[in-house]
Amino acid sequence: MLLEFYRCHSPIDNAVFIEDALLKSVACAELTPLHQYFHNFDPPGVTGIIALAESHISIHTWPEPAYAVVDFMTCGDREKGLEACRYLEGLLKAEDTKLTETKCYNPPHPATLLKEVSSP
Repeated sequence: MLLEFYRCHSPIDNAVFIEDALLKSVACAELTPLHQYFHNFDPPGVTGIIALAESHISIHTWPEPAYAVVDFMTCGDREKGLEACRYLEGLLKAEDTKLTETKCYNPPHPATLLKEVSSP
């Protein structure tokens, strides 16, 4: 999912706030964070990523136009992902949000592939 948040009325120039918001949205979707990194820019802006056991979520913010974009990939339940997106929209206090979804390839489990290869 690619989310664009317009006219955000929260401190999107603050890496601590952004990290907390993304971690809360990940928890809302019952996903598993592995590692995260967030960076404040000067001039203001934030970039960050959380590696998830289920994939990742990343963000970049532009405080001047009050705009943020989020890339949210998950192997999990689509509805939980949408719930996390709505939750994040509330935390960022966005006046408008655009959601773009793409279908990703879901490869078979490696054990299935090995079974197919070893079958006579």
